Amino acid sequence: MRYTVYNKAMKRPVFQTNNLEEAIDYTRRHPRKSRRHCIYDDKLKTFDIKKIRLAAGI
Repeated sequence: MRYTVYNKAMKRPVFQTNNLEEAIDYTRRHPRKSRRHCIYDDKLKTFDIKKIRLAAGI
């Protein structure tokens, strides 16, 4: 899996996918909890969503 959605509070993965759109949609489906989520790119090894979007071309 390339993208992993982490729960910041529990510091553990909650969702894994190969598609960045699915990872972003997962955080949007849980609007109250979305502040607790962060997306990690396994290939770039970063949590920075701006870098991830730039690399994915979104």
